[in-house]
Amino acid sequence: MGKLSNLRSLTSFFVGNERGFLLAELGGMRLREDLEMKNLGRVKSVKDAMEANMSSKRLKELRLSWDRNEETKLGEKAEEILEVLQPDIQQLVSLTVTGYTGGRFPRWLFSGSLKKLQIERCKELKGFHESLESMTGLHSLRLCDLPNNQLLKRLERLEIYACPALEELICHSSTVLPLCEIRVDGRLSYFRQG
Repeated sequence: MGKLSNLRSLTSFFVGNERGFLLAELGGMRLREDLEMKNLGRVKSVKDAMEANMSSKRLKELRLSWDRNEETKLGEKAEEILEVLQPDIQQLVSLTVTGYTGGRFPRWLFSGSLKKLQIERCKELKGFHESLESMTGLHSLRLCDLPNNQLLKRLERLEIYACPALEELICHSSTVLPLCEIRVDGRLSYFRQG
């Protein structure tokens, strides 16, 4: 697979422990569009992750997934692995991180030209809300199943102003507790008694 150097897009790459499934297979590829990497919990070391040569990839969309049914052998190394999976962030428009087992995100994740960010099922992830302020180009943010994120647990009121392109705001009762009030440009959009 590593000989496909001119491949522009790779919709699914399943990380494994055998030849053909190692991150090194991505090293020589000059991907330019999108890439999805699944089963990142199977990465054996930071060195293996470095062999993917992600810094040379000028991706527009990147999806990173740790399988929730898989026991990761790396624990705290998950943060270091995510750090070295940094693509050329000036081109990156959309990023999805699912099942990440680290407690914090690297700085690169909150810089660059991201317009869309999805963070799902990151059970160990703690606060990252301070970093969201630097994401001035962000148009879409989806947060789902983040039990350790203290910001969401304490949030009782959400106000959104000066976002004329905002078309939709979806709130599910299971994810907005104890959120009682949402205001968009000063108009009361959602209210839950309690």
